[in-house]
Amino acid sequence: MMTYLIAIVFLVGLTITDIVALSDSCMNLNGSWYNDQDIEMNLTHTVDGVLTGNYSRDHTASMSGGSAAESGHIHHLIVGAAPYGSQFPVLGFSILLHGDSSVQAWTGQCLVYEHEVLETSWLQHRQTDTCVTEGHSTLIGQMRFSRHRPKDARSSRSVCQAESTSYIAKEKRERRDTGQTYKPCNLLGCWDNELGSEMDIKTIENDTIRGEYLTKVPVHIIGKIYGRSNFNDPHCVFAFHVIWSNTTFNGTSITTWVGQCDNDNVEVLLTDWLLRRRVKNDDNWASIQYGKSTFTKRKQPGPCSGSGTQTTGPAAGASSGVISGDVEHNDVSGAPV
Repeated sequence: MMTYLIAIVFLVGLTITDIVALSDSCMNLNGSWYNDQDIEMNLTHTVDGVLTGNYSRDHTASMSGGSAAESGHIHHLIVGAAPYGSQFPVLGFSILLHGDSSVQAWTGQCLVYEHEVLETSWLQHRQTDTCVTEGHSTLIGQMRFSRHRPKDARSSRSVCQAESTSYIAKEKRERRDTGQTYKPCNLLGCWDNELGSEMDIKTIENDTIRGEYLTKVPVHIIGKIYGRSNFNDPHCVFAFHVIWSNTTFNGTSITTWVGQCDNDNVEVLLTDWLLRRRVKNDDNWASIQYGKSTFTKRKQPGPCSGSGTQTTGPAAGASSGVISGDVEHNDVSGAPV
């Protein structure tokens, strides 16, 4: 009886929002999520922390002369990760776009305001063939998703997006018609960045990347790589992520990369990255860090130095060591890259 009395007194002291947060705290991300641009995500969140599903949007594509329109959905496969059973988890996932010539990498966190929302940031990289267009290849943005479809959702098929899709198709036709050839760049293998961190891309099956990432700044920590790539293209684009998990962070931060594999006598990966750390609602503005990194392929044969080290699953990220990263640690970042 005393236990029930204490529980009642405790609940009386909470606001309605607090009570909702207790019962509805993003413990799993299964189900449908919507934003105000007619985008819908249907996620499956498994107990081992893997996220899969579909990313789709309603669209209206104008036909020639603008006399007719074609309506439907564009679907993209989601592969990602988020700690399962954790309150307000961070998450990350990757998708291929535009006939596999572009990739998007997303980071975010599930938070509760009046209801559950996904506060997300994304990077998109479009495949390019020259250094002139490389400067226009990456986009960055933010979106909020909720469990409820917005009543005033507008069509996401804008004139700008239609022109962008047409430009990509034209660029592909020109490359085919001129018979241009490029040195292939193989994403598989060992890569080192400018700060000494290592990446081992081990397998790519059905455009899904798996491997290990060893960051060395200031000390070592290993995490699982999981992402997407149009691997069969000689200048493939890619997106992948690592959730950092050890005794310090326990899956409360994630880094995601997008980029392109290029070969000008030396194979390099030109990447942009987003780091997301778990925060309270009021600190969402301080949850994201952005940067660039270049990886060079290791020429000598043999396994990467981090290979064979015990790591956790693709959703859990790193498994051992003191937390580290390719950015200086402070109270704001508090997470590796």
